[in-house]
Amino acid sequence: MIVAQTEERFKQEEGFEKDGTKRLPICFCLDTSGSMRKNLSKNSTRIGEPVFVDGKWRRMVKDGVSALSELKRGMKNFFKNIENDPIAASAAEIAIVTFDDYASSILDFCRLRDFSEKVIDGIDTRDNTYLGEGLSMALDKLEDSIMKYRSFGIGNYPPWLVVMSDGEPNGSDYELEMAKKRIKAMVKRENLAVIPIGIGSGANMKCLSQLSPGRDATGIYDVNFDGLFEEMTKYVDGLSKMTDGSGVIPDFSRKKRRSEFAVGDEMQDTKERPYGIEQIIIFPD
Repeated sequence: MIVAQTEERFKQEEGFEKDGTKRLPICFCLDTSGSMRKNLSKNSTRIGEPVFVDGKWRRMVKDGVSALSELKRGMKNFFKNIENDPIAASAAEIAIVTFDDYASSILDFCRLRDFSEKVIDGIDTRDNTYLGEGLSMALDKLEDSIMKYRSFGIGNYPPWLVVMSDGEPNGSDYELEMAKKRIKAMVKRENLAVIPIGIGSGANMKCLSQLSPGRDATGIYDVNFDGLFEEMTKYVDGLSKMTDGSGVIPDFSRKKRRSEFAVGDEMQDTKERPYGIEQIIIFPD
């Protein structure tokens, strides 16, 4: 078994060494706390009494569309769009980290030709929002990938760290502060592009903006990911076609999108959801 794994790793590294295409490492750091089960539909069936999830009281429903399911759908479309562009697909390498009660490595860096949608389908939620722990793992992955590129003499564009959260961090304050310091150092050292995205009206935009020196976090107040991922696809496509070796540092700050769900609309939230309690789906799709 060990011999087989060693041979497989050798084959992967041999192929990596032969292909000298300049890489764009993109690490997604995704909030999978209980609040990502928030219901985006207007007509749902409430069940039981309010429950305390991810630091807040929330009302349970048994049907609807969850924020997590929309995130999954948006990411799948993003990956498909990049995969359909041969140049962008050869440059982009994707990794996924999730954070809830702890940080988890869902996907190690790979090209989209080696990616399976089952990875995204398997993402689920737990209770808390351990942002600092998730950031630390994501930064580890980015640093390891850059070291690997250099060991094989392969260049890379400025790496991307895409952080998506819908709530208030409630993990270790120490981990979060250390992660912020590491981000600042990596921005200076590697020209790291941090793309913090607040999902819905409950996101701590101040905290997220602190992750991206000099730029504000993007607010997606309608939890409509399509527009965001379309813009990201354009950035990847444009960057991969540049010939001067420079990198495009994406900036989505102050761009706000609205759609039929309008989760950020406080008046609608109060009207559709009695007592202003956010709905979450007991069995999210």
